[in-house]
Amino acid sequence: MEELADTLSGTFGVETKNCFSAYIDIKRRRDNSCTYFLDKLWQKFNERMKQGDLKGGKFKKR
Repeated sequence: MEELADTLSGTFGVETKNCFSAYIDIKRRRDNSCTYFLDKLWQKFNERMKQGDLKGGKFKKR
């Protein structure tokens, strides 16, 4: 776990603190999903892709 955190930290240029504690917190979640954030991200991404298909694949720049 620590090797992965070190690798990702170096790759993305961010400092990781107490990543094992965060991992344990995620594993302790009692709802249906341990990956709630990723599930919501995936859902929103798919919605955005479908909207793009309906608009001819063009998005407004923000």
